[in-house]
Amino acid sequence: MDIVRRRHSTKKFDANRVIDDQTLGKILEAFRFSPSMANIQPWGCVVVTDPEIRRQLQPYSYNQPQIVDASHLLVLCRRTDIDEDWLERVEDRWLKELQKHILEKEADHLDVWANSQVYVALGTMLATCAAIGVDTCAIGLFDHEKYDEILWLTEKGLASCVALAVGYEKDGIKHWPKTRFAEEDVIFRV
Repeated sequence: MDIVRRRHSTKKFDANRVIDDQTLGKILEAFRFSPSMANIQPWGCVVVTDPEIRRQLQPYSYNQPQIVDASHLLVLCRRTDIDEDWLERVEDRWLKELQKHILEKEADHLDVWANSQVYVALGTMLATCAAIGVDTCAIGLFDHEKYDEILWLTEKGLASCVALAVGYEKDGIKHWPKTRFAEEDVIFRV
């Protein structure tokens, strides 16, 4: 529980510290192996390292400095092309009926369902980063259409959901104590 209590959204990254390839690989594996309902894995992750692309994204992210200062910017996306062909690629054959049900019964809400799955993956990545000593800031407030355009996501069958800035916090940053609502305000037992 110490990791959960200690983890916070990093506002100021050390732009000179870069995550090594092995550590980045662990973060991306956490994304890839995240839980997924019916193992559909309706997601993609764009690793943005190009400084010019990140500068282009920053104004559409309310000019948040994490976009350009973090070691890496990971843009988590939902798939927009989930269909029978996509499901054929999934290895778990016993889940086929459930997968088919999701496609048929949730067709009008598939984007909402896929977004929720991406956020499950985000949670896995946040926990993984905290466990391996990488600082993070999840960024959900940005112009999704502009991100999709700049990163050519539509052509890839993707739509942006949330960005995750990863790196190492600048030294000397002071933090307020973490506060949360009381248990009885958010946990309900039936």
